[in-house]
Amino acid sequence: MKEQLYTIPLNDAVNANDECPFCFIERNIEQDLLDFCLGSAASYMEADVREMTDKAGFCRTHFQKMFDYGNTLGNAWILKTHYRRMIGEMKKEFSGFKPGKMASKDITREAQMVLSCIRRVESALGHGSTITMTVQALRGSQAKRLLESGLQNISTFGIMSSYSREEIREIIAHLQSEGYLTCGKNEILELTDSAKRVLFRGEPVTVTMDEGELNRRFP
Repeated sequence: MKEQLYTIPLNDAVNANDECPFCFIERNIEQDLLDFCLGSAASYMEADVREMTDKAGFCRTHFQKMFDYGNTLGNAWILKTHYRRMIGEMKKEFSGFKPGKMASKDITREAQMVLSCIRRVESALGHGSTITMTVQALRGSQAKRLLESGLQNISTFGIMSSYSREEIREIIAHLQSEGYLTCGKNEILELTDSAKRVLFRGEPVTVTMDEGELNRRFP
């Protein structure tokens, strides 16, 4: 192949008998750029170059390589102006930030209905209930599978018919996250000792989160 200006790096890489020509090229380019930024004719003092490095920054790996390069003053100037820019951008963003108001809601009654339903389904069927079956039973679904299982005869069937599927699922998810329920093999819901304290001792269950999120998820 006739050598051209743009083929010189590739020819050099092949002739170097290195393990990999592409790695050889990558290392050389990386070293050239380190020299460009921090070498004897360092560009970090040029306003246009500093503007670009301040905006983009460098990844952790290349910050380490820049540090290992040995130009302490150059690294210090690059970091100083980069962080100054970042702090300015963060201040601008934070100036318009207003944290949401936190609120709590007592869902003990809803939790007791859910936990009681799971317990009664297990008594009726001899095995636990999945999330889907629990939601259906609580809403009084006329699904064939439920009716054939006789779940329309348990006392909690349809007890939460005024709640949407999403609302009941949110309650179940909260009970899981707080340790009142576990989801075992085949996605079967199981009551924990904490759940029994809610059912039999009336231990309160509350949800605390951003007020807007609370009203959306637990209306």
